[in-house]
Amino acid sequence: MKKILVPIDYSEVSINAFKYALRFNEQYNASIFLLHVFDMPLLTEHEEVAPYENYDSYRQQHKDKLQQLISQYKQNYNYEFEVFTTAGGHYIEIQDFVLRHSVDLVIIGNKGMGGMKRWFFGSVAKYLLTHARTPVISVPVTATFSPFKSILLVIDKYDFLTDFNIDFLKQVCEQFKATLKIGLIEKAEETNEKYEKNFLNWLDVTLNVVPTIITLESDNNIVEEINGLVQKVQSDLIVTVPHPHTWIDILLLGKLQDNIPVICEKPIMTLPITSGDEAE
Repeated sequence: MKKILVPIDYSEVSINAFKYALRFNEQYNASIFLLHVFDMPLLTEHEEVAPYENYDSYRQQHKDKLQQLISQYKQNYNYEFEVFTTAGGHYIEIQDFVLRHSVDLVIIGNKGMGGMKRWFFGSVAKYLLTHARTPVISVPVTATFSPFKSILLVIDKYDFLTDFNIDFLKQVCEQFKATLKIGLIEKAEETNEKYEKNFLNWLDVTLNVVPTIITLESDNNIVEEINGLVQKVQSDLIVTVPHPHTWIDILLLGKLQDNIPVICEKPIMTLPITSGDEAE
C-alpha cells in the first residue's frame, strides 16, 4: 500500500479519521493525501468580482488550512504528506481523485458535518458505498485506532469476491496478524442448499475460513444479527462488498437508515466490486 487518501471537511469526524489514518499507517508508511472539496460562493449583486475569479485564492486558503492540520497532528510520524483542494461535487471529485492518483485506500469519517454528512445519508451515500473504486474505510467519530486482531467479512451468497478483494483482505490480515471471520447472510426464503454448499466450499478453499451463517427472517433484524456477530467474534473491523440488495444497501433505505450509527460503532471497510477501471 503506497497511497492513502483522507477527505477533510474540517469537522470533528473528519479530523478523527485523519488521526485514525496516522495510526493505521504505522503498518504501511504510505503517503497520506488530504483532500478538501469546497463549494464556490455565489456572486451577490453587491460584488464586482465573480467568485470563480478568486478560485486560486480559495484553493490556497484551504491548502494552508490543511497544512496547519498536518502540523498539528503529525507528531513524530515521518510520512510523506500532500494536500489537495478543489471545488465541485464532493463524491465525484473524490472518485476522480482516486483514479487520477491511483489511491490504494480511502479513509473517511462518518456522521460528519457539511459534505461529509451527506455521504452517509441519502443518494450520495448509496453512490459512494456501491461504486467504490478502491477499498474505503469509514471511521465513526467515536473510534480510535488500535491494531486489528479480528476482522469480520459480512457477505451474502451473491457477493462476488474478486481476486483483488481476496488479495487485499489477506494482505490486511497478514499485515496486522489479524484473524479473519466470515458472516454469511442469507434470507430464509432464498435458501438453496446445493448453491450454499458450493459457496461454503469455495470460501473454505479461498480464504480458509468456515463462515457463520446468519439466516434473516426479514430485513428488520439485520442490525441485531450483525451486531450480535460483531460482539461474538470481537471484531475490530467490518468488511463488506457493496452491491444492490446487500445488508449495507438495505440499511441506507427507509426506516433502517436510522440504524446506521449502531452498525457504525465499528469501522466498516467496503471493497470494490470491480477494479477502478471497470467500475461504472
